[in-house]
Amino acid sequence: MSDDTRAGGATDGIAVSENVEMDDGARLYLEARGDHANAPLMIWLHGGPGGAERPLLRYFDGGLERRLLVAYYDQRGAGRSFDPATPAASLDIARHVADLDRIVDHLQSRHRHDRILLVGHSWGAALGMLFAEAHPEKVAGVVCVAPVVSPAEQHRREYAYDVAEAARRDDKNAQRELFEIGPPPYRTSRPVIRLQRVTERYRGVESFRACGDFERLVGRSDLAREP
Repeated sequence: MSDDTRAGGATDGIAVSENVEMDDGARLYLEARGDHANAPLMIWLHGGPGGAERPLLRYFDGGLERRLLVAYYDQRGAGRSFDPATPAASLDIARHVADLDRIVDHLQSRHRHDRILLVGHSWGAALGMLFAEAHPEKVAGVVCVAPVVSPAEQHRREYAYDVAEAARRDDKNAQRELFEIGPPPYRTSRPVIRLQRVTERYRGVESFRACGDFERLVGRSDLAREP
């Protein structure tokens, strides 16, 4: 399914939404938007894995569409690409790289571009770098936004930050919770999630709540509204 309309009032603008079939039959949701269909092609790679950020990316970075043809896709298991029948064990790194390869081929063929710019946030940055390593001939460049570099070092610094903040604030509840969590390394996701909740309370994830009322902002934003 696709919906081709003009974007940004430009005579050669494009706004496409569709589901792209993967080599195993899965269908991933994809949007491509820009004021000029022949502009350089860029793909936003969201974080997570599983953290679909399409409305957020369009709300804050929609201005890129005035200069570039920007594609957004929900990775397998996330957003409009979520399928409850998908086995969790199949959502590995190799599968995500293969999915991105299919998305890139589809976009390059449809919009007649030889190379594509990848912009990845968090896990998306890792995905972009892995894809560029595997398929350098298809990539014009990779831009990494808050990339995943060393989760072990991140957890170590995060725990130290929370312990110091809990002591400074004399936050007995947080001190008790941090004692229960214990210092890294962590072998499962449960302590990581618990630690991040403490960090979020201390503004260690975001320094201010720019998206504190995000649902209301999305509802009022033409950029973030679903096509």
